[in-house]
Parts: sequence; C-alpha cells; structure tokens
Amino acid sequence: MATYKTPDVYVEEISLFPPSVAEVETAIPAFIGYTEKASKDGQSLTNIPTKIDSFVEFEQLFGGPPPISPEIVLNDENRVESVNLGTNKYLLYDSMRLFFNNGGGKCYIVSVGDYKTSPALGDDSSGILGGLKKLEKEDEPTILVSPDATLLGSIDLYSFQQQALQQCNTLQDRVTVCDLKNSGDHDTDVEDFRNNIGINSLKYGAAYTPWLRANYPKKIKYRKLTLKRGDETIALDALTGSDEIKWLINNELKPAADTITALEDLVAAESTLKADFDSLVKAYNDGTYATVDALRGPLRDVYTKIKDILVAIAVDVHNSLPDPALPEYAKLVSRLRKDLETVLKNAKIRSEFQKLIFYHNAPFGFTSGKVFVVSGDAGATLTALISKLNTIFGGTDITITDNDTDIDTEFNDIDADAELTPEEKANKKGELARDAAISVFKSVLVAYNDFKAAAGEWESTFEASLVEIFPLYKNIITKVNNSLNELPPSGAVAGVYAKVDSNRGVWKAPANVSIASVIGPVVKLDSKEQEDLNVDVNAGKSINAIRAFSGKGTLVWGARTLAGNDNEWRYVSVRRFFNMVEESVKKSTYWAVFEPNDANTWIRVKSMIENYLIQKWKDGALAGASPDEAFYVKVGLGTTMTAIDILEGRMIVEIGMAVVRPAEFIILRFSHKMQES
Repeated sequence: MATYKTPDVYVEEISLFPPSVAEVETAIPAFIGYTEKASKDGQSLTNIPTKIDSFVEFEQLFGGPPPISPEIVLNDENRVESVNLGTNKYLLYDSMRLFFNNGGGKCYIVSVGDYKTSPALGDDSSGILGGLKKLEKEDEPTILVSPDATLLGSIDLYSFQQQALQQCNTLQDRVTVCDLKNSGDHDTDVEDFRNNIGINSLKYGAAYTPWLRANYPKKIKYRKLTLKRGDETIALDALTGSDEIKWLINNELKPAADTITALEDLVAAESTLKADFDSLVKAYNDGTYATVDALRGPLRDVYTKIKDILVAIAVDVHNSLPDPALPEYAKLVSRLRKDLETVLKNAKIRSEFQKLIFYHNAPFGFTSGKVFVVSGDAGATLTALISKLNTIFGGTDITITDNDTDIDTEFNDIDADAELTPEEKANKKGELARDAAISVFKSVLVAYNDFKAAAGEWESTFEASLVEIFPLYKNIITKVNNSLNELPPSGAVAGVYAKVDSNRGVWKAPANVSIASVIGPVVKLDSKEQEDLNVDVNAGKSINAIRAFSGKGTLVWGARTLAGNDNEWRYVSVRRFFNMVEESVKKSTYWAVFEPNDANTWIRVKSMIENYLIQKWKDGALAGASPDEAFYVKVGLGTTMTAIDILEGRMIVEIGMAVVRPAEFIILRFSHKMQES
C-alpha cells in the first residue's frame, strides 16, 4: 500500500474480478514429410516448423506434387499386373489437400527434405525423426501427423510412432494420429501395427484404417511411363496392331513429349530457368574485377546460359521436329513446328540475340578471346544457332563478326576517360554487357515459356486422343491413377478433427462424419470385420475404422484412442478435451506464480477455473444437471495441501471433470405390450 504524506485526494483501483482462462486452440496439426521445395524469401525452411493457413500458402512455400514416373508391369495378355510407383512416392502433398478439403485450417509444416531425398527415419537432426524433434519446442501444435512415415519400412514406421507418442506424453498438449501400412493384406497390416506399436503412452494416440482412395485425377504423361513385361521393357506402340494408333504415338504424341523433355533438360531439377539465370547474374555481381580479363569468365557464363536456351529451342528442338518438306508429316508440322517458329518471331529473338553478338565484338580490351567461345564444341553450337536463326527468319543478317557503332563508341569513350581507374573502366563495360544480357533474357524466357506451353497443350491433346482410341492405354492410365490416389487417412482425419472442433467443440467425438474428396476406402470393411478393430481383447489397442455406407458415403466410424480398454482415456474426444483444459488452465495460471500462497490467491485461482468450467458445462462439454455435478475445483490448506506443501512453495489445485462421452453403442429394446382396452 502506498504511503501518503501530502494532503490530497488519491485514487486507488481495486481488482475484484478473478482473471479469465484464455482457451487454447485444439486442432492445429503439425505435418512432417517431404515437399518439392522449402523456402521463403530465399531462406530455407527445411526442418523449420512453419505455420500456414491455406493450401495456396502451402504451395507457395513448399511447392507442388511429386513427379510421376510409374513402372507398369503387364502380363502376357497385356493386362496391368502391378504398378510400381518407386520408393520415392511422396504422400504429404495430397494429404494436405485432404486436410484442407475436410475442414482443416491453420497447421504447421515441417519439410524434412525434397523429392530427391529418399524417405528415412533419421535421428534427432535428420529425417522424419528430425522433424519430430523440431516440434518439441513448438507450443501451438496439438496433433502430430506424418503421412510420409508410411513410406518407411515397418519397423521404422513404428519407431516414429512410438517416439511421437512419447513426445505427446512428455508435453501433454498434443495427440498423434497413426497410419497403418498399406501392403495389400489388411489383416496383416493390423496385426503388425498392434504387435509393434508398443504399450507406452497409448492414451495419446489414435489409429485409423484403411487407406483412402482420393478423388484427385492425375496428369499422367506418356513420356513418364515405363512399360514392362517381366524384366523386358516394351514400347507402347508394340501393344497395338492399329496403324492409326501407331501413327498417333510415333508422329504426334512422341515428338510433343520429346520437345517438352528437351526443354525441361535445360533446368536443374531443383530450380527454375529464371532462378538458374539469376544465380549466374548474382555470381557476376558478387565479383570484384580489377581488369576486364577478370570479368570475362563470369560474364561468359551469363551469355552462355542464354545461348544454351536458344540452342535448345531453335536448334535441337527445331531439328527434332519432322521436316516440313515431307508431306506425311504436314499435320504435325502445321501444329508444333509452326508454333515454334511463331514463338521465336513473336519474341523478336533474332534482334535480341543480335545485341549479344554486338557485345561479343565490343572493344572490351581482353588480352585474348571474346565473350562467347567461338572454337570447339561451344563455338559449333553458337555457329549452328546463328545459322538456324537466319534460316528461320529467312535471311543472313547475323554473323559472328557483327559490330555496333554506338556500343563501340561507348566503350571507347570509357577507355578515353582519364578520371577512371582501370578497375572502374572494366566494371562499367561489364555492367553494360550484363544489363544487355538481362534485357535479352526476358525475351528468351518468354519464348521458352510460350513454346513449352504450346508443346504441353499439344501433348495433352494427343494424350486425350490416345486415351479415346486406345482402350489398353486408357486402362493403364486408370490403374496408375488409382495407385497414385491411395493415401493414408491421417490427413483427412486431421481435417475432420478441425471441422468438428469448429462446428461442435473438441468434446464431440470426431466420428460419424463423412470424408470429402475421396472415392472410398481402399478396403471395404463390414460390421463383423470392425469388431476386432474396435475392441482388441488382447491389449486394448483399438483401431478406428473408416467405412463406406450406402447412401451416406465414406464415414469415420470409430472414436477410440489406442487405449481402448482404459475407461478413463478410451475416447479421442475425452483425451483431447482434457488436453485443451489442462493447457488452457496451465497458461492462464502463470500470473499466480510467486503470488502469496494464501487464501486470497487460492480463491482467485479457484474462481478463475470454476468460471471457465461453468462455461464449458453450458456449452455441453460436461455432464451433469448442475455445475456441482459436472466438475469440482479444490484448493486450500487441509483440502489439497498440508503445511509442509506451503512451506515448500507448492500450491496444489485439484480439478475433476465429468466429460461427456460418445454414445458408441445405441441399443433399442423393443417388447410386446398387452392390449389394455
């Protein structure tokens, strides 16, 4: 209390109301897996938990779907025997689509590698376990999910799930959604899971089965398919005797596909064409050049990149297309080849490339050589490019010795400026040449993208035509699509958790809810088959079924944790409600740390918690005709604490809650009644 010494009127504000409990969010999953990229503003996001709010943001930061290069094994009757998607079939991208399509919102992403990285369990600093370790320090996530963990071997999958459950038990603010393997033998997958998941911390986990077949059509390209019969690789055109189909494959679809492949070969797998070029410009900008000879190498790299792109488009691709002089190819030439020449002319490639030749011949003052290499293989491609551009544009305007008077004058003026040091002269010349290359690259990039888009359109057209007239190819595409769309259910289940929490509350069991964007479960289960999943008489490890119901769709039809025999923690909704209340009350009670451990503080703490739980009772989360029947909060000397507890600084608050539990088995009892009148 303040000491008053001067006569005056003083105002004191007295706090009478107890603090409030600020409720934490309940459905913020953390997804661990592999993505196309992981960067924001040039900074890597690999192994950094990153919060996002939408699928658009996911694609911006983590990229698109994994590449599709399936191997299809055919039997002697040309029926699809199996589809091998390889060891690097990544599941996080489509699982995120299921999450958002089923009601998901805010979540965390931990990218532990890109699509060139083989899925691995790893350790505390690498692999999927490395991503899990990073989440220990994140307070907000409440659900742990890793669809890509199913790509690991069985033992590694269960090791990850055990450690995820252990993290949940340690932090007490999250649960783990477990996926089973999808080997094709459902009973074996269930048995392996129960035998290997262990018995620790099961109340913090929930498992779901079977996998789902998502409704996400894939763009499967002919150029990405590998067909096999036994160990022998076979060509698609060998599977038909139709001349029309062979023609379409070899003279239309294949040239379009080869064109796109040639264009894609220009770009590093982990980059884009612009990023490649920008990195070369940056390397030039970061250099220090005391003489013109010092800058020639980095400048040559920039110019060579543009030349390589033009060679690929105007020479390699152009030459690979059928000769227009051959009448049998007129149909394709009228499409793809003319598109290419139109793109080159629209982008003013000849005049743009002319600028680079001018700077190649400008008076830099190199001790020897010029910007472009003009001898050996590199020189041959440069000569071929000039020849091809002259042919396409119907002239012989460009030569390797072309000069520009204005550029020559500008360079000579720089040399004549006595106030400039040799280093300044070199850098001024280099900057002019660099800026010209940047300007030219913009036109080259437009040509590249326009032609790639044109080739892609024709490829899609030819693909559609082939599917229409070639039933065997259509069957192959359908089988591959089905295999690619088989996804573990954890992503969809996390979305269901979020939707139920938002619409009803975390105390409502996330079951009897339909799953969106799926065709159905991979394995159809009936009531008899679900019995052994729902109730495990050996160890109580309940596994929640996802079932297809006629007229209803695909429903989550189970609400149990892995501790299915535990009367306290049997249900997912009870576990997650306790997590929410425990975390909310814990965070809201920090104000009381180091407060006097006396009745005044006890009353404030008790009132704060009671007010919060009364609201939960009104919301329907707690069962009871009155608050006294729904919960209790106890604190005080002789009630929850002894004198020793107070001396040792402990304030013990006991909270009991009668959380509502789902009506899992509804039994309707009918009987006959005797007639009374």
